Amino acid sequence: MHGSNHVARKIDLRGLLERLSAGQEALALLAELTDEQLDTVPPAGTFRFCDGHRTIVLVVSGALKHQGHQIDAIRAALR
Repeated sequence: MHGSNHVARKIDLRGLLERLSAGQEALALLAELTDEQLDTVPPAGTFRFCDGHRTIVLVVSGALKHQGHQIDAIRAALR
């Protein structure tokens, strides 16, 4: 799936530590959320985009495609 470049002998320690640090910083934002804020996130399977199979790229591209259809419909109605 990821190709043959992801093997232990090709891991750059400095790059790995930088990536882990960046991930830690990004996840630290979650620690700042209150329980009430976390409870507002829909559980997996209750929202059509949170099906556990779609990547963020697929979700965003699907949302943009949907918005594009909405804009096209508005333009058509205004003609």
